[in-house]
Amino acid sequence: MLAQLPDRVVAEYDVTGLTCQNCVDHVTDAFVALDGVQTVDVWLVDGGVSTVRVASDELLDGAAVAAAAEAAGYTVEAG
Repeated sequence: MLAQLPDRVVAEYDVTGLTCQNCVDHVTDAFVALDGVQTVDVWLVDGGVSTVRVASDELLDGAAVAAAAEAAGYTVEAG
C-alpha cells in the first residue's frame, strides 16, 4: 500500500523474520534511522510476514529500506 498525504507518504512493507517485541524494536530503529522517516508502525506476525507501515517526508528508496531491514537481520519481501 502507498498513500500520498499532504505532508507525508505512507508505505507498507512486508517483512519476514520478526518473532518478538525485541525484533519490532530493532526494525523500528532501523527504519527510523532512514532520512525523512516520521513514524514506523509494526504489526507483528510471529514467525510469519509482519507488516511495517512507514510515514516519511517523501517516497523512500526501496533498496535503502531493504538494506536497513537486512542490516537489522530481517528481510523485506518483494511486492
